[in-house]
Amino acid sequence: MKKLKVFSLIATIALLVFCCVPSIHPFYTEQDIRFESSVLGIWEEDDGTIWDFRSDDNESYTLKYSSDSLTDWFEVNLFELGNFYYFDFYPTSDLQVTDLMITHLIPVHTLAKVVFSEDEIKVYSMKPEFISNLIEQNKIRIKHEEAEDYFILTASTEELQKFVIKYEREKNAFMEPLILKRR
Repeated sequence: MKKLKVFSLIATIALLVFCCVPSIHPFYTEQDIRFESSVLGIWEEDDGTIWDFRSDDNESYTLKYSSDSLTDWFEVNLFELGNFYYFDFYPTSDLQVTDLMITHLIPVHTLAKVVFSEDEIKVYSMKPEFISNLIEQNKIRIKHEEAEDYFILTASTEELQKFVIKYEREKNAFMEPLILKRR
């Protein structure tokens, strides 16, 4: 069972690092946070992946994300920035893996632009290659650290927000949306 949990954690981290833009700092401030009760409930992707949004405080959400018999938990904050709403995803601290494994993992914030309608949520993740191309071409100087195959943003929340607002309407900055349909 521990091997399955470790695999689940590693798969989640790989997904976040290679499919999203990871940041040490959150993309929001407390003043930016919004709560929409319409987010609460169970949502499903076409491939059967389940997004179960819950809340105990009507401020932030707990996301139970289930895919291919694996389940991960995230704290999710909805916030408004510029002209859009965004989700900031952060893995919860109740990871059930060995202490040694946990010391080798860095929890990060990831960002997705969200668009709501009555019975669906469109989730647009920012493309890591969009940012890496800007960095390589010296078009931006956002603080970051690079590893062999990925980077992690280390900029302050204020700097992150300026960056997001600058590129919020840039089509090439975001992936095609994941479409979540109310279950």
